[in-house]
Amino acid sequence: GVDCDDGQYKLKDCAWPARVQKALNSRYRSANVRVVNAARGGTTTLGIIPALSGILRSVQSAFGQPPDMVVLDFAVADALEVSAGMGVNALTQVQAATEVLLNRLQATHSSTALVFFETFCNALLGDPSKKHLCFQASVTHTHVAHHYRVPAISYRRAVWPIEDEPFASLFLDGYVHPSWSVHQLMADTFAF
Repeated sequence: GVDCDDGQYKLKDCAWPARVQKALNSRYRSANVRVVNAARGGTTTLGIIPALSGILRSVQSAFGQPPDMVVLDFAVADALEVSAGMGVNALTQVQAATEVLLNRLQATHSSTALVFFETFCNALLGDPSKKHLCFQASVTHTHVAHHYRVPAISYRRAVWPIEDEPFASLFLDGYVHPSWSVHQLMADTFAF
């Protein structure tokens, strides 16, 4: 989140991965939940596919086992790419890339739980002609996730009713990347 990154990819307390880790350890006291933030900023669904095996290999080598869960979120980057003028063809590309991604993960890590956690694409809200692209990217991911029986948690749906309200910035703070306070709200949505 804005003002939460130390440039070292460490889990600072204000980032949503750290807050999710704390919540899961509190809920499942006998487990030792460790959240690894392997996110690649600005990466689209299509862009993560070539890097996927390397990312998962590095997580596995760090902990001596494959991850128990992989949380996926590409709504913001995909929506921004679609808004760059690629139109409907880009949504078809997002759908195809999401299918390839889920197929690869399920084939290579069949015991790993997969979850889509769709955040909110705040960057396009100021442009009424492109505002719908955030929604379309998220719906595209969710549709494919449901087809593959992968749960999808939507932060966007949790806050959608207040999107156009004057106090929406409390929930949608930050231009592209959420602020630390929104990271905490996202974590609470995920952990709930």
